Formats: sequence, structure tokens, C-alpha cells
Amino acid sequence: MEKAASIKAAEAERKFYGKIARIEEIAEFASRMRYKNIGIASCMGLSKEAGNFAEFMCIRGFKMHEFVE
Repeated sequence: MEKAASIKAAEAERKFYGKIARIEEIAEFASRMRYKNIGIASCMGLSKEAGNFAEFMCIRGFKMHEFVE
């Protein structure tokens, strides 16, 4: 699994680095890994940003799980 993740990350970086936003790169990587569920751990100070990220990923078809501490 670790090797597959490294390969998919390298593919996404090679194809998209500098061409799309980092948030879009993350979505591309997660899609290539065929992930359906993604968790976000965040502090209260970044809860708005975590919420924005979760909203974007939901639009891209992922089920999001947020953990705010």
C-alpha cells in the first residue's frame, strides 16, 4: 500500500505540479488511490479552512470526516 501511494503521489505531482492548486492535487491523488472517505484533523483556529477543504472534497465526490480539537 505504501509503495502504491508513493507511485500515485509521484504521478499526480508530475502531471499537475505548478498547474493546479495544491487542494486539487490532493483530490487527484485521492482519486488515483480510489479513496472514498477522507478524514481531516484540525485545531479550532483552522476550522474554517478545514470546512472549506471538506466542502471542496465533497464536491469532488469524497465522503469527509472532520475532527476538530
